[in-house]
Amino acid sequence: MKESLSYKKRISNTMLDFDRRARSRKQNRFSKGDPAQKFMFQVLFDQNMDWKLAWKNVELFETRIGTLNVKKIAKMPLGDIHRAMKGDKRKSDPDEWKALHRFPKKLSSWMKGTCKRLVKEYAGDPRHIWNNTKSARLIEERLKEFPGFGQKKASMLINILANDRGFRNIDRTEIDISVDSLVRRVFLRTGLADFDSKDDIIQVSRKLHPEFPGILDLPAWRIGQDYCSPTWPDCNKCPVGMICKKKKWRTRDTD
Repeated sequence: MKESLSYKKRISNTMLDFDRRARSRKQNRFSKGDPAQKFMFQVLFDQNMDWKLAWKNVELFETRIGTLNVKKIAKMPLGDIHRAMKGDKRKSDPDEWKALHRFPKKLSSWMKGTCKRLVKEYAGDPRHIWNNTKSARLIEERLKEFPGFGQKKASMLINILANDRGFRNIDRTEIDISVDSLVRRVFLRTGLADFDSKDDIIQVSRKLHPEFPGILDLPAWRIGQDYCSPTWPDCNKCPVGMICKKKKWRTRDTD
């Protein structure tokens, strides 16, 4: 059953109220002071793991490899990068022996490929991807040319630029929501999305907030992480729990 537009607006407005309260308590996820290359690597690492661990593991990678300099990494043998990613099981310190990602070989290839493309197309500086345009669509297309960057990571990076890193010139009407498992679950269970489809989630976000479709990204992500768990959602404490349709059974396309 498809929900009415008025119901969806109530849900989205409640989510935004929750996000404003969270921001007023300075519950921001991201550091504004990280250099651009470190920020881009953090987004690249953010897959199949908690974001805090992804952010931390970029720092561990820097310690192991000795640098986050894009030009230096682009010239490194892939084997050296892979050894830093997978860790050294002979070490006793977890910061030295643990793998930095679930798929260290794949991430190593992404890291080297990203650095090589940055050097070739952007003089080794990720800021050249976004500083010379106001178009979020163009920035997303540029990011999706990098290995490991799809819609999710590209739109997530753009949302962080707009919301957390002070990039004010970007055209927010072109910033889409970043569709990951947390956002997808919240959109499905609340009834914001009619179908379990990335395109449907993007389209309903554009319809509800054409001035900034990505504005629902962070509140949906927060709710998915803190309240709307896969098996035991805490509906009583959830910010939208009083009005949510609680479609907890929804896991695939439905009519």
